[in-house]
Amino acid sequence: MRNKNFKENVLKLISKNKLEEAIESCMEQFDSEGTHYDQIVMISGNLYKWKVEDRMGLKPGDTILNKIRLSIIELVNDYILFNPQETNIDRVDLAKMDEPKFTHREIASNNKKDFQAIIKEKARIEYPNDFEMQKYTIEQQMKAFRKLKRNRPSDIPEDIFESIRVKAQTEYPDDFEMRKYTEDKQIESFRKLKSIKPIDIPDNIFKIILDKSILEYPTDYEMQEYTINQQIKAYREIQ
Repeated sequence: MRNKNFKENVLKLISKNKLEEAIESCMEQFDSEGTHYDQIVMISGNLYKWKVEDRMGLKPGDTILNKIRLSIIELVNDYILFNPQETNIDRVDLAKMDEPKFTHREIASNNKKDFQAIIKEKARIEYPNDFEMQKYTIEQQMKAFRKLKRNRPSDIPEDIFESIRVKAQTEYPDDFEMRKYTEDKQIESFRKLKSIKPIDIPDNIFKIILDKSILEYPTDYEMQEYTINQQIKAYREIQ
């Protein structure tokens, strides 16, 4: 299966919430002796656990599902990066890539053509002999880049937004598509954190839970949300 068709198929399945089929597609693509296969098996186990808890009425929540979706996308991108369609690609060049990282202010102020050059070069290196895949990658990356240039949401403080942007760009220095996805999930979780405290949890207990989540994940609002929900669930069960 060609890399483009493989990635497109997986992304379509994820967008339709067909995670089991997306995982099966990955298992068919990956080498059963490789690390990517081991990772997709682990992701499959996490999905199975979520389904079991959901059937039991434990309400595992969408946060875990979102992490499973993101894990599949990250794994597919990593697989394609290290398994290009042409086996003669210069891996040394990939290892030496030193592409710049951009903050929110830099994205807003830099010339669009500079980013186009970065995106085109990335596509060319990843798919040196597949112009169709280069075109698809460039289109997707430019679409994400344009969305990243939008103004900060009015309900998100500037320092919070900057920390979210820095985190996303650090994790995905040359992948604007994944930066956009990561930013969206972090912003969504930050908004939920504003009203996450349940009325049945005492203030002192919730403070302990909140402090724990912030200490463990100071700049990861998605993980803060997940940690708080898991702690609240456990607290209720032991009462």
